Amino acid sequence: MFRRSDGSAPIEFVLVVTPLLLSFGAVISVSTLGYQRSLLTAAATTIAERAALADVEEADLDAVSSGVFQSLGLSDATASLASDGHVKVARASFFFFGFELEATGFASVEG
Repeated sequence: MFRRSDGSAPIEFVLVVTPLLLSFGAVISVSTLGYQRSLLTAAATTIAERAALADVEEADLDAVSSGVFQSLGLSDATASLASDGHVKVARASFFFFGFELEATGFASVEG
């Protein structure tokens, strides 16, 4: 790389370590986003299943969704519920480092 090898070790270290750190950071970011998305999907499905039970009323759903989010560590997540005939649809969203993650859960209504 240079005519003389004196002093080239720091430059070579930076040229090797910088791409490795960037690659490692990208892999960790994608893995973490995937994990958060799977947690959000599990939360949306659980909320839809609990909302579809026969003895659950609309007023109880805020407590149910906040309990589910707290148990999965998604304290800042929000949920909305819709009913489409005999199917309850729960949509959950969560902001994670500037990315908005969304998930949908479905469950058939009891009774």
